[in-house]
Amino acid sequence: MKMRSPLSFTINLAILSAASLPILAQSIPTIESLPNGDYFYGQASQANQIGTEYIFLRKSSNTGTGFGYTRNTGDRYCFRGTINSNTIIDATLIDFTDGPAKHTFSQIPSIDLSSFYRLNGSESQVNTKQRLTQCIELFEENNKLPNQTKPRSQQNLIFRHPR
Repeated sequence: MKMRSPLSFTINLAILSAASLPILAQSIPTIESLPNGDYFYGQASQANQIGTEYIFLRKSSNTGTGFGYTRNTGDRYCFRGTINSNTIIDATLIDFTDGPAKHTFSQIPSIDLSSFYRLNGSESQVNTKQRLTQCIELFEENNKLPNQTKPRSQQNLIFRHPR
């Protein structure tokens, strides 16, 4: 059995380490760097976890419009704002209700999605895409009305849950 010299071992280790650096240096893309399209995010790394918050987001240029909900609770909302890295800034929030109920519009400073996981598709996305379409329609209708937004206090934000 042939023994490798310490120099040979060190060189091989250096080559392997250098080859793995680009993989380690790659970061998760920000929402801002993604192409236009629909994206699904969750506080958990898997979809459909009870009590977990999820966001279905449509990116269009530097605008993000989304539908957020907490699985198996009544917490649901729509939002629209400017995308800055993994944050939606200067966001308008709509507390989402079914039916003809009056929707409440609020202005909030930001929605930080940096602690959320980007998820692949799931069976729940069919309903979520329909909800997102409703959110987009609500924002389009709101653009035709006088300004109805009001500031919302930060302690009421439902998407600031720790992971």
